[in-house]
Amino acid sequence: MKRGFGLCLLIGLSACRAEKPVFDKLSLELAGADDASILGQKEAEVKEALGAALRGAGFVPLAEVKEPKGPAWKIQAAVALDEVKSLEPDAPSKATVGLLLSRKGEGTDREIVGHGEAKLKGQSLDERRDAARASVELGLKDAASGAALMISLLAKSDADLIAVKEGRGRDYALSLLAERKNPAALEPLIEKLKADDLDQVRRAIGGLLDLKDPRAVPALIEASRARDDMFQREIVFALGALGGDEAEAYLQIIAEGHDQPLMRASAQQALDELHARRDGGLVRRQGAP
Repeated sequence: MKRGFGLCLLIGLSACRAEKPVFDKLSLELAGADDASILGQKEAEVKEALGAALRGAGFVPLAEVKEPKGPAWKIQAAVALDEVKSLEPDAPSKATVGLLLSRKGEGTDREIVGHGEAKLKGQSLDERRDAARASVELGLKDAASGAALMISLLAKSDADLIAVKEGRGRDYALSLLAERKNPAALEPLIEKLKADDLDQVRRAIGGLLDLKDPRAVPALIEASRARDDMFQREIVFALGALGGDEAEAYLQIIAEGHDQPLMRASAQQALDELHARRDGGLVRRQGAP
């Protein structure tokens, strides 16, 4: 017994317990107006499939736990089919699954994105329906496994998180390090801004905002250059939230000289919010520019 207890101290109590994540409230919506008809399924059926995917990833429903040791997770899901947006008749069916995990006593929600893709076997309605269902099933499993991975990292020390070097776990570990204000996350997050996957880029932006390190400003500006207008607006508001002299100067240039009115308005809004935070909201209360 003593030997086992000593081992727990060495590798961490959470690892010895190996508790499975418990979920209580589970909700799901189909994002597209035609998604239910494309799938030939109701939201309740897709929700049931999500529950199965969560179980497969190691989650346990609260109703099946006699003595829960902590608060259960509330999971909100949104499922979107991309198939109907494709102009190519042989394009694969694609699904995106977003999960929002929240738990009582924690002020931070955990966002997980899963993807699924299935090839079409033919152009009949039944074959397109089967491909859509397959892509959703894969997306649900991908999101569920990502949620389990994120939760498994929550109790790890900063040193353990820094040691995670590959794949999805690396992205989640960097987000958690940034949340804890560990400067070791700065350079890896800046490097993630160069990724082709926008999910990774947006997660990196969120991490940099958590760090609140003004050294990220030049990299954020550079990341916006080869992106579309919508992403550039995201960067504008990220710079406004991050603040600092360099961010303010860039936003001023955009607000005064960008050729698109929407970008000018977005930059001005970000500047106004930056100034309001700086003076405690005095500018906004007085209605000054």
